[in-house]
Amino acid sequence: MLPSAVRASPGHMPVPDGIDRAQVRAILRTTIRRATRGKMLAGRSGRPRGLVFMLVMYGALGFVIGLTAFSGLNVFTFSLLIFAYTFLTAGMTLIAESSTLLFDARENDILGHRPIHPRTLLLAKGLGMVAFAAMVCAAINAAPMFTGLGTRDARWWYPLAHLASVILLVLFSASAVVFVYALLARLVSRRTFDTVASWSQVAVQAVLIVSYQLVPRMMDRFQNFGLETANPWLMALPPAWFAALTDLMIGGHHGPRTIALAVVAVLATPLIVWAAMRYLAADYARQIAALGETAVDARRAADPAPAADARPARARGFALDRLFKPWMRDPVERGAFRLMTAYLARDRDIRMRIYPSLATVLVFAVIAIVDRKMGPHYGSLMAVFLAGTLPATVMMTFKMSPEYAASDVFRYAPLAGTASVFHGVRKAVLVLLVAPSLLAAGAILWFGLSDHSSLRLAIPALIAMPTLSLMGGLAGDYVPLSLPPTGGRQGSINVGLMFAGMLWNGLFLLGAYLAERNGVFWPMVGVEAAVLVILHPLLLRGIRVRALRTQE
Repeated sequence: MLPSAVRASPGHMPVPDGIDRAQVRAILRTTIRRATRGKMLAGRSGRPRGLVFMLVMYGALGFVIGLTAFSGLNVFTFSLLIFAYTFLTAGMTLIAESSTLLFDARENDILGHRPIHPRTLLLAKGLGMVAFAAMVCAAINAAPMFTGLGTRDARWWYPLAHLASVILLVLFSASAVVFVYALLARLVSRRTFDTVASWSQVAVQAVLIVSYQLVPRMMDRFQNFGLETANPWLMALPPAWFAALTDLMIGGHHGPRTIALAVVAVLATPLIVWAAMRYLAADYARQIAALGETAVDARRAADPAPAADARPARARGFALDRLFKPWMRDPVERGAFRLMTAYLARDRDIRMRIYPSLATVLVFAVIAIVDRKMGPHYGSLMAVFLAGTLPATVMMTFKMSPEYAASDVFRYAPLAGTASVFHGVRKAVLVLLVAPSLLAAGAILWFGLSDHSSLRLAIPALIAMPTLSLMGGLAGDYVPLSLPPTGGRQGSINVGLMFAGMLWNGLFLLGAYLAERNGVFWPMVGVEAAVLVILHPLLLRGIRVRALRTQE
């Protein structure tokens, strides 16, 4: 039930600027409550464990990065490093959660018929993004705010200056994400919004990763792991604005470029908020209302012979079944494969959560070519290893859906277990996402690098990928679309699988490096293949014998 402040009341009069503050507070409270709570299957209460785990991990990473303050950095360089990581993490987290916080189609059924001005709605949803970004940024900067006292020109009030800059960075990050999506709602129609929104997230995530990777490379190239505000390239990096603001608040002698960067940091956020509220609020509200409707092509609707379009679709489905039938003999497995295929092609929420993961693979492949000093060894291996984490990331993401109650069909269907469903989804991920990502990254690396010796070190990880993708089937029943997309769950999945991927990727890389150095690389690959031949059927059996629990 929505709070009474949102409902119409006798004598309710519109506010001149279109913003009803009581409604903003009510919608914001409800949005945060829905994003951090929920119901699991069979009525169990959903606690925000994913959000807590994500914040703890971000806090640990922030502490590690914060220790660089004791390596002789100045305030500006240290702040730039911290804010670059904060901006990257906050941006990627907000992108991952935007499908829940900004574009939940179910909300129109509750809010669409109520007297809520578009500016009120956009402000409330934007403040929800600010609250979520504030939690992420606070976790990252809890330690650096104090370790920054160890920089060589810090003053005793550095924590206060850092905190003020973090608050502005939070407002800018959330406002920028809201502005981009509101602008997108203005520029495209309902029919193309789902596709454009999904792929725009890939582009935004690629820009964030490139921006973050650019900071340490600029430090190393220009001033021996140190930067000054006189560098003209810094004006294009938002984290540099807030680092300059921190440096300016610390005091000392600063040039006009430092002042210019700090002024941009102070003015950017209110300008973005004003532009969004003034010009984009109505289009955002219109797009939210349209998300609950089925997009129909006007030309197809006017065609009196819809059967002509239905036949090719059925023919494509039968052709797909014939193509993969030798690999997927179980009809349940083929059905799960086609279910995953349909969701990747049509469902906005799933695409907005999954597609950004593809950007990281291609970005590191490009970095391997651009950065001639470190890229050929670091970027090429990271591209391959990140592709190896896609199966687990995508399959966990596919377990979340706003329509999670409909997943009860898997429990009431005559299924002895979820092995066939798991394998169908897993094979769809390998065929539709992992294989194209590897081919694209491999083509970029092969034609962009003159030395291909570092690519050979990725062979052990590549041949182990199909077997390692079975690990997720051992941890309970795999039921697609069975979890509500509560706040922080997508971020915690990404963080947890990132650490797991770093662990197994590091082990494979270490083994390949030692084998290469001792001249036994190919014998080691042969031994690994023999082990995988034995391990693969054992994992298949472990997944197959698990019975489906129909009651919780």
